[in-house]
Amino acid sequence: MTQNDRPVVIRNVRLIDGAGAAPVPGQALITEGRRISWIGPDAQLPEGSAGGAVDGGGGTVLPGLINCHVHLTNDGAPDLFAQATRDTVTTAALRGYLNLQLTLASGVTSVRDCGAASGVAIDLARAVEDGLVPGPRIRAAGRVITMTGGHGHFIGREADGPDAVRQATRAEIKGGAHFIKAMATGGVLTPGVLPTQTALQQDELEQVAREAHNAGRRAACHAIGNVRPQPPVSLSPRRS
Repeated sequence: MTQNDRPVVIRNVRLIDGAGAAPVPGQALITEGRRISWIGPDAQLPEGSAGGAVDGGGGTVLPGLINCHVHLTNDGAPDLFAQATRDTVTTAALRGYLNLQLTLASGVTSVRDCGAASGVAIDLARAVEDGLVPGPRIRAAGRVITMTGGHGHFIGREADGPDAVRQATRAEIKGGAHFIKAMATGGVLTPGVLPTQTALQQDELEQVAREAHNAGRRAACHAIGNVRPQPPVSLSPRRS
């Protein structure tokens, strides 16, 4: 048993179970590693487990939060393109490590990383899974699939046409991607790209979805779109 696997007892907390029940005060829990092994009223703690317990001070315990769209190797800099193209793989990994700690400290225990250069997010996911570093569970897309010069090309695989997109998708699956991220439109963080432009075409997106699903993965799309305004609806009464 490692130091991180030793049981930790926390008493005097209010529990929210995430299933819709009202908060329950006076609860206690025992954790072992990344698992809760016991939970219940303070008065029913297993014999011998109360010694050395942490007093939760009446605080609230709730299930870990999930963030379904993060980019762990970036930090919200105003010029994402400059940061992503300047960072070496080592710098990106260090930035990702720091973001893992901030994420976990905020109560988020699972994230979906929607794109990072050089497979760094996939490596971070493996490091957390192997216990090398503390962090939330990570489902990583790896590199995004985008058209040549398209949105996110600096963290992606550029591909044009169904055959090339199929090959790019397969390459990301081979690299360990948990799901595939494709760019259906332009975006606001790539120089020279309009957020409303169409990027990968329907036949190309179909290849992404087909290859992902064939490999037991899901596919996700970046899609801003270009919604055409509809004519105003007249609310004046009709004349008979």
